[in-house]
Amino acid sequence: MNTYHKLGLALAVAALISGCSSNGLVDWQTTTQANDLSDSDGDGVILAREDCVGTLPGATVNNVGCGDVSQFTARKKLNVLFPNNSSEINSRFYPEIEAVAEFMNQYPGSTVTIEGHSSNVGSRELNLKLSDRRANAVKQVLIDQFGIEADRISAVGYGFDRPIDPANDALAHSRNRRVVAEMATKDSAASMRWNVWTVGK
Repeated sequence: MNTYHKLGLALAVAALISGCSSNGLVDWQTTTQANDLSDSDGDGVILAREDCVGTLPGATVNNVGCGDVSQFTARKKLNVLFPNNSSEINSRFYPEIEAVAEFMNQYPGSTVTIEGHSSNVGSRELNLKLSDRRANAVKQVLIDQFGIEADRISAVGYGFDRPIDPANDALAHSRNRRVVAEMATKDSAASMRWNVWTVGK
């Protein structure tokens, strides 16, 4: 290639570059991020894909950041015995009543019905009132000693209509002079396994 050809080629390239620049074919632009790629609750799902912000730390979540919730039923029984013709609670039964209070604190949606019962010694009217006083005595302990809200506790007396032991002897009478309760609550809890999930819906 002679000198003239080289010079012509150089001028053509310079003209081409100059033309591209003046026509704006090379245009540098700044773009903004369209989606929030942060993960504020640390569940492995970015906010751009998040449907449940604030997932419990450590809970299993699905692809859109919602926790896996399981249902269960919890139960607790109460059995308090009383002396003849008395509604005074023996101190040895306080741990049982406290266990009921702990159950109710653990499951805030739970309620309880305290049932009072009596032996068949004496009149029906007397025993209905006595069994009612027994049930209310336990209710009051739950309220006063353990701070359970009154509207979560019902108390009812059945007199001697629902004996646990139908015999008519001293042992049967002692077993029938009682307060009982059985609580069951349906509740839910987040599964606490942790997984890394993809962010695609």
